[in-house]
Amino acid sequence: MNKKKMQSMIHKLLIPLFLILSLFSCRTIHKKAETPQVAFEKATDTTKVITEEASEKVKSLSTAKLINKIVESELTFHNLEIPKVNINYESGNNAFSLRGSIKLTHDSVLQISVTKLNISLAKAKMTPDSVFFINYLDRSYFKGSYAELNESFHTELSFGIVQSIITNSLFSTKEEIDNKDFKNLFFIADSSEFILSSIKPKKLDNILKNEKRLQRIINHSEDSTFMVQSFHINPQNYKIEKINLKDLRSQRELNVGFDQFEDIGNGVLFPAKVEVNTITQKNQSKVLLELNRFEIDKPINFNFNIPANYRRIERLR
Repeated sequence: MNKKKMQSMIHKLLIPLFLILSLFSCRTIHKKAETPQVAFEKATDTTKVITEEASEKVKSLSTAKLINKIVESELTFHNLEIPKVNINYESGNNAFSLRGSIKLTHDSVLQISVTKLNISLAKAKMTPDSVFFINYLDRSYFKGSYAELNESFHTELSFGIVQSIITNSLFSTKEEIDNKDFKNLFFIADSSEFILSSIKPKKLDNILKNEKRLQRIINHSEDSTFMVQSFHINPQNYKIEKINLKDLRSQRELNVGFDQFEDIGNGVLFPAKVEVNTITQKNQSKVLLELNRFEIDKPINFNFNIPANYRRIERLR
């Protein structure tokens, strides 16, 4: 693989890893969708069959109680390191595999490193207020604020959301998060899972079936997105097995699936496989992460040093 193609590959991979959610908070005004109901109608079928076991659990659960159960099942940590991550990327005719690692200090620093044949290709680091990116192939780096990064990609990146996805935790897509964001979620039960949704499925169905009503709601929305957010919960262990985000304004969709949960200590279950699928009007892409070994609350050496002879780039592309 030549150098130019490898550079392109790195950006195609690392940018989705960090910005995977931010494409659903796009500030760009999009043109009116021609047939919004076609893109989302199938995924919003509200015909549910509640099993007897699920029905019994529903009787004793409220939205607040379910949220508490989910939070109780989440990993509590200060440091988390996943030293071996197999990364597979697919988009159209492009596909490649790399190795990587993830290091995270809770609410403080997140670092993703990518290698090929034990050669360092790139590193990216996030803090709550800054973003850093090193490309070892062309000896360049980016260092800036989220405002600068968001301007390049027309996004609104959140450290908290990326951290939550990596740690299989609840989150809100809103910029300012408080308990009300979670309390406003709707609790739904079907034959095999519990669902927390930001809008009642029946109401969403009615909106999607009426294109004029959908466009009217979007036009009067103060937000740059019209976001539908849902968490799909395993009723046995209260772990998040799927996250779905639909931006009805831009017709973009994100699905994050969590699988192969392992006991990583003290009865805490953590997914060993994470699959991220993004769908836009122009393309689809998939990033599959296979996580191996979990080191919790051990000292972390982030080792993020920018060589003095590397040139600084103003924008990531």
